[in-house]
Amino acid sequence: LQETDLVGPRHLRAPSGPVRFFSFHTVDVGGGGSATDQHPDKSAESFCRYLVGCAWERLGLPLIWQVDNESALAGFPAAGRVFTQPVRLALLLGVEVRFIPEGEPGRNADIESFNALWQERVLRRFETPGRAQLTRMSLRFERWFMDERPHPKLSVARHGTRFPGVLLASLDGERRRIPAGFSLDPYRDERGELRLPLARGRISWVRRIDERGTLALLGRRLRLGRAAANQYVITTLSTGRGDLAVGLGGRAAKLFRFPIAERVVQPLHRGR
Repeated sequence: LQETDLVGPRHLRAPSGPVRFFSFHTVDVGGGGSATDQHPDKSAESFCRYLVGCAWERLGLPLIWQVDNESALAGFPAAGRVFTQPVRLALLLGVEVRFIPEGEPGRNADIESFNALWQERVLRRFETPGRAQLTRMSLRFERWFMDERPHPKLSVARHGTRFPGVLLASLDGERRRIPAGFSLDPYRDERGELRLPLARGRISWVRRIDERGTLALLGRRLRLGRAAANQYVITTLSTGRGDLAVGLGGRAAKLFRFPIAERVVQPLHRGR
């Protein structure tokens, strides 16, 4: 399980004027590994470039990628537009996407804690008059976080080390990697915009059922009955089967059809 989040927009005080940026952060929940990079915007393009060139290059591919409901990732579910380019990228690489409940950042506690520490140790500690200098200081912070600071979730008895960098290096041969030679370039149209295909896989949403026993998701109202009122469920869309499975209390409560109009391809990397 990896969690990804943004810090931003923030501004640097450069000689030529304010420089706006977003800092993209990912943490490996089990092993404590981290990956950061800075971009001028939070577009779908920037998310994809960050994942391929930084997070999943350094940490390996997760089984589940957990994120909040940022529109560049979640799209516009009320209108049924959920297959954003970052989601398509994850599915193409065999990664399940999971969206936390709206307005509940505590569900991504590991990345929120990392964000706070990064801001304290990078933004508030150093003068960085440009994005290049900020990236250098962020990489310095990462080295400290990975190799010099004992991680509270790691123990020598269980993991053989308390340092995420050492653990990550020891698992190098076991990590799922981005396929050799993979690039975003073949998936661009004549204008250079990303047009990734939709691959077989799973997208899930953690949501709360309303007091009437109804779940509003993807522009639909799914009726689950009053016995399920006010409970949290994980609703999983299988792009291969074209259905929505609502899980309640660790079991499958109901299945709904969700036809997908476009062609669905095989992923480049097997998921779980």
